[in-house]
Amino acid sequence: MKFDTVSVVLLAGLAAACLAIAVLLYRERRSARRSQEALARKSRVNKDLLESSMAVREALARREEVEERERFLATATTELTSTLDYELMLARVDTVMIPAFADWCSIEFVAQPQDSSAVPSEQLRVRSLSPGTIEQETIDEFWPGLDITAVTSSGVTRVHPRLAAAAGEGSAVVVRLAARGQTLGALVFGRCTNDRRFRPDDAAFAEALGRRVSVALDNVLLHRAAELALAEAEAAVARMRRLQTVIEAAFSSGSLDEILSQLLERLCEAIRADSAAILIVDERGSSLVVRKAVGLMGPPGLRVPMGAGFAGGIAATQTHRVVNDLDRDESFAAPSIPSGLVSVAGVPLVADGSLLGVLQVGSKRRREFDEEDVMLLRLVAARASISIDRGRMFEREQSVAESLQRSLLPSRLPTIPGFEFAARYVPGTQGLDIGGDWYDVFELADGSVGLTVGDVMGRGLRAAATMGHLRHVMRAYALEGLMPGETLQRLNRIAAETEIFATVVYAVVSPSRNTMRIASAGHLPPIRRSAGGSVGEVREGLSLPLGVGPNTSFAEVEVELEPGCSLVFYTDGLVERRGESIDDGIARLTALVAGSDPPAHKLVDAIIEGLEIDGDPDDRAVLAVKMPRTAAPRMTVTFAPHPGALAEARRDLRLWLADHGAHADEIFDIVVAVNEACSNAIEHPVDASDNQIGLEAEISDGRLAIVVNDAGRWRSARASRNRGRGLMFMNELMESLEIGRSSDGTSVRLERVITGRPSWSETELT
Repeated sequence: MKFDTVSVVLLAGLAAACLAIAVLLYRERRSARRSQEALARKSRVNKDLLESSMAVREALARREEVEERERFLATATTELTSTLDYELMLARVDTVMIPAFADWCSIEFVAQPQDSSAVPSEQLRVRSLSPGTIEQETIDEFWPGLDITAVTSSGVTRVHPRLAAAAGEGSAVVVRLAARGQTLGALVFGRCTNDRRFRPDDAAFAEALGRRVSVALDNVLLHRAAELALAEAEAAVARMRRLQTVIEAAFSSGSLDEILSQLLERLCEAIRADSAAILIVDERGSSLVVRKAVGLMGPPGLRVPMGAGFAGGIAATQTHRVVNDLDRDESFAAPSIPSGLVSVAGVPLVADGSLLGVLQVGSKRRREFDEEDVMLLRLVAARASISIDRGRMFEREQSVAESLQRSLLPSRLPTIPGFEFAARYVPGTQGLDIGGDWYDVFELADGSVGLTVGDVMGRGLRAAATMGHLRHVMRAYALEGLMPGETLQRLNRIAAETEIFATVVYAVVSPSRNTMRIASAGHLPPIRRSAGGSVGEVREGLSLPLGVGPNTSFAEVEVELEPGCSLVFYTDGLVERRGESIDDGIARLTALVAGSDPPAHKLVDAIIEGLEIDGDPDDRAVLAVKMPRTAAPRMTVTFAPHPGALAEARRDLRLWLADHGAHADEIFDIVVAVNEACSNAIEHPVDASDNQIGLEAEISDGRLAIVVNDAGRWRSARASRNRGRGLMFMNELMESLEIGRSSDGTSVRLERVITGRPSWSETELT
């Protein structure tokens, strides 16, 4: 076959076209394949991106959930552990868990904590924290056959299918509550709907919640146990304190009635009784006598025959007895038990094997007196028996001790014209130990008056005997004519040699009654009240107490006294109080003295009553003196024959004359005349058996008589221009002069009329 050129060309063109088409088709198929591969790769990338995004979202969700649960756990921890109140903590469990984690929850407590992890169902109690759900039921009643051990023994909390079935469409989970190796109980969470069923990971979270509840619950239980222990300890301490108060009352000081009264009152408070009584066996032993009673136990003095009634039966058998309901037993009728009591208990009082009486308590309401009450009564009775035995001995011996004390004091105070004296000694309450307080008043030979009050340090018979010794020795020195300072000095030597310590104040009121010489050996200052009402302390003449040193000197001063003034001497027991300054007590005494101007005995009564305190342990002595409102009609002075003593005699005479209204010229003349007589008595006597000179002065109906005595005979007159002028002066200055001589001595009697102003009167003084 021949092909022409055209054909060849056409064929070639066709072939080329086919080839081109083939190439195009190839390229198109290759491009399509590549596109498909690119789409596949893109799809795979998109899928990977989607999967990655979902994983990220899931991770974020899980992370958010974890963070949320961590915040929830932190909040739950704070809420649960921020209180130690039991009920409040359980309420917070409800608030925290519902509805955030569960629709309801409950806590089942173990009756007794167990060391193992097993929690038998019969030991659990259901406590509902959600109203209207679980009431107080047992686990077995709510979930029959529930095996708590299967849930908690492994220590891994998981959803329990039986709980889920019991919850209907919902689910439940149980968490073991444990702390310090002990199982406390179980915590149950429940959800009521199917769409909120617990997931497996909720179990781990529930377990974390359970740990926090366990810690909070353990803290609360520990705190509650501590509070209970503290309450029990405080109750025990309170019982011990009540018992201690009763025992303290049994061993307190004071009279037997005071001790028994305190004991019964405190016993009623300690045992919570309405009444109590102590009955004492009488001297014949045939009956019981109510010695002290509080409440409904009858008046003191009521007698109960031995063996009769409640108390009599206890005394007869010497055993305790308790009757909790008197209405059912009429054998204990009055007088043993007064009406109004329902329950009674009693124990015998025994000391050294001897029956002393019966201690009895009663209640107006029915109550059970248990063994603890009886034990307390027995313990109190044992202490009370000692106190009663001691108190009865105290009562027997107290009168003996007081009689001894009073026998050492002056039986009565002297009667001195113009003076008022009153004194009182009050024994303290510190047992049978008598004290060393004393007072004394005595008139001296020259007409002056001695006043003394003292206090021997210490208590007991030795102090009382020392007091009596010092008082009598001091009186002896004073009667010899020694002045206060010298008297205390001699008394101090005796005290220093015998190791005695005492305080003493000694004052001597002059015969003219207008001055007082005073010395104080460490004693409290006397109180002086003027007739006009001004009051002050006499603090002059204060020195060291007796017995401090053998060579102690004692200052002596002179104090002016106006007619009608009052003096109060006292011991420290009158003004000293525990816990306050003694100056406060002196101030109270000063106020009492300043209040009025009664007679001396009424002043002493007012002082004792105004300064009396209950249970004062110290003795108290007080001496009140009211000075004469007019000058003494008679003056007597005895002095030694030396110029210093003569000067004191002239001064006393001058003051005495002034008190009787003599004017200055009369006083001058009289004192000069008396001075001449006394000078002659000092200078002239020979063979004198006594070196004392006596001066006596007396005014009667306005006429003055003065007598100067000595114990010797005068020398014969000597020839001298200056001799004999003394008799001339006496004759000129006085209206009458008489000289008497005898074997006893020489006396000069001088007389004249006092024509000056009248003496002090009541009107002028008041």
